[in-house]
Amino acid sequence: MKMPSSSAKDRPISVWFRKIQSGEIKLPRFQRHQAWDKNRICSLLDTVTKNLPLGVTLLLDVDKEQFVSRYLVTAPQTGGRVTEHLLDGQQRLTSLWRTLHDNYGHEILLIP
Repeated sequence: MKMPSSSAKDRPISVWFRKIQSGEIKLPRFQRHQAWDKNRICSLLDTVTKNLPLGVTLLLDVDKEQFVSRYLVTAPQTGGRVTEHLLDGQQRLTSLWRTLHDNYGHEILLIP
């Protein structure tokens, strides 16, 4: 049996996006839906452009899904095998995913 880890890991955005794209990262159903408004998202983008820390994410490694899960907003619904549940950091990661994939529909987000 694999022991839980509490070690911090750096993960490039390309790895996050690959895991979202393939369906490896999903949200447990009990997580709220995307709630950040345009101002919070623009503030996040400003933080990124200044190369400041974004905060932490909390992931739960998944061997067998214990929760009903769902995809991040606008992520492809691939049906791929889930390996991680995103427990904290959903607003930041979803905002980055949607902004950098230009899928906010009619919204235009500008960095202050």
